[in-house]
Amino acid sequence: MSLNLQKIEALAPDQGSLDAVRKLLKPGGRPTLAEDGAGLLWGECQGSGATPYRVCVTEIDAGYKCSCPSRKFPCKHALALMWMRADGKVAFVTAAPPDGSRTGWRGAVDRGPWTVGRERERERYRAESVDGRRGRDRRGHRSAG
Repeated sequence: MSLNLQKIEALAPDQGSLDAVRKLLKPGGRPTLAEDGAGLLWGECQGSGATPYRVCVTEIDAGYKCSCPSRKFPCKHALALMWMRADGKVAFVTAAPPDGSRTGWRGAVDRGPWTVGRERERERYRAESVDGRRGRDRRGHRSAG
């Protein structure tokens, strides 16, 4: 499976996530964008905190991992990294993963987005969005705010 914009849109948990992705595509928010030449992409995305989020994606199966606290799967940071790659307008530097081993970054994402134990959460989130029960967390509790 190669990344394309239609597949990325289908992976997005909701329209709000896609809107957030478009904001992240602006230049300057990604201090690092790299690839290993074998389908592993990684980068950093500056959030509101001092430390950028670390995000990793596999092109082969759209597996992903991000250090952000988002409850949406995949998060906007992973979707934005996929989008940048599929769009082809941003250059990725070829390098070894930053921890010096492929398993450090790749270990949690090799299995793809649906087999990392998030399929049920993703389906529940989509069902809640369709049912109009927004404002609830993954466990169905009302969220603050």
